[in-house]
Amino acid sequence: MAPNHNPPSRLWSRRRMLQVTPLAFLGGCTALEESTVLNSIFDWFAGLNDRVGSLLFSSRRLMREFPPEAITPTFKNNRYGDTPALDPETWEMLVGRLAIAGDSMSIKHGTSVNLEAIKRLPKVSQITELRCVEGWSAIAKWGGVRFSTFLKDFAPRPEERFLFFYAADQYYDVLDMDTLHHPQTLLVYEMNDQPLPLDHGGPVRLIAPTKIGYKNVKWIKGLAFTTTNVGGFWDHKGYPWHYGL
Repeated sequence: MAPNHNPPSRLWSRRRMLQVTPLAFLGGCTALEESTVLNSIFDWFAGLNDRVGSLLFSSRRLMREFPPEAITPTFKNNRYGDTPALDPETWEMLVGRLAIAGDSMSIKHGTSVNLEAIKRLPKVSQITELRCVEGWSAIAKWGGVRFSTFLKDFAPRPEERFLFFYAADQYYDVLDMDTLHHPQTLLVYEMNDQPLPLDHGGPVRLIAPTKIGYKNVKWIKGLAFTTTNVGGFWDHKGYPWHYGL
């Protein structure tokens, strides 16, 4: 069954975005989000960051890979909400196309993919750094499949330049195809040579070292090709959408 989701449109105002989230109740937010001048400035800088990031991105530029002794002993775990209860034995991910009807979105013409199907694809591993927008970073060894290899079985159309990610905790994001075809962008199911822990996004998550941490979606339950960049959870709250490193 396709997961239905209702993320806000990128055209919604910041006022509307704050009305539908508990952040609206934080002290000090109201005056800022009421200011059309400040909102215009924030939007302009966010758009500039995205444009510059897109221009500078290159699939030939690889992020640094580290030796095993550089692996962070205690890898900090950030998450938006509670850790969802997912069983690797029954976990499935729906892959299809994004259908948009007003403010409602769903995944249509989907194919279910389980963990065993992903493991049958050629496995790769890399030791790379994940950087959080909060300022911390951590290094781990990730094992999985190149996202570009995974995508070959689904043949996205040339005009479908974006992929919508839907997570089991209702988090969502959108990534561009250039990032997903980068050789270090992985669909991972192992962390430090062990099955990917649930707390870190297991059974399957995205690892894209060229992106800031919040773009590395955990607990993936749905993927949908789309011609429209509908935006992700955090860029609807004022963070840059592209956020390349």
